[in-house]
Amino acid sequence: MVPPTKVAFKPTPHMAPGGKLMHQLNVLIHQARPYYQMLLHQAFNAQGVYNVRLTDDVPAATAHMARRQQSVDVLVLDPAMPRRHARRLFKYLVQASCTGGLLFVGSDGAEGIGLALEARKQGLKVLAELPWPMSMVGLEQALGRLLLNDALTPYQAEIGPADSRGRRHLSVLDEHGLSILRRTVCERELVEQQLLVDLVDGLHRDLQIAEGRLQPCVIAALQHQKQIPGTFA
Repeated sequence: MVPPTKVAFKPTPHMAPGGKLMHQLNVLIHQARPYYQMLLHQAFNAQGVYNVRLTDDVPAATAHMARRQQSVDVLVLDPAMPRRHARRLFKYLVQASCTGGLLFVGSDGAEGIGLALEARKQGLKVLAELPWPMSMVGLEQALGRLLLNDALTPYQAEIGPADSRGRRHLSVLDEHGLSILRRTVCERELVEQQLLVDLVDGLHRDLQIAEGRLQPCVIAALQHQKQIPGTFA
């Protein structure tokens, strides 16, 4: 494995409001399956991110980050990757003082602590955990947090006792994690409320339009019935 270096995967001063733009981000996708490599590459291109590189093994990923002069802003990982490979990669990132953003895309079918939580425990920043099929809105929000320098910092958390299936659960969040969680919930509630208001307004307008179109027809039908003998008692 390539020896750690302090210049690899280091955040740049541009990762702040008014700094680096979406198309200036450097992305490294570490994914063993070509089909998902293609989907992820296309998803980032759709967001205006074109400086995207692909690797399918840990030595290639670490070598890529070590030799590049430009920092890697986003490292995309598969949460179902072999745990031993993930730990090797995490160890490298920690030793190299890496504080760039990690993005986990996929599902983790393994029992116990997930790789994203393990990365947080080791001091690495996790931008988001997105399942397949990947949400483009979720990807956009993750990149937005990175550009605003608002990535989720590692939780100073206590891990609760294992349940009957051997899984452990997060029991305590630090203040920063709680503030992000509260803000996310509030933003989601506001969006849902606005969508509901827009839906009601749209239905009201449709009813008014339908009523306006129907009223002349009803009046004409009533007038026509009055002209026909025996139609009314």
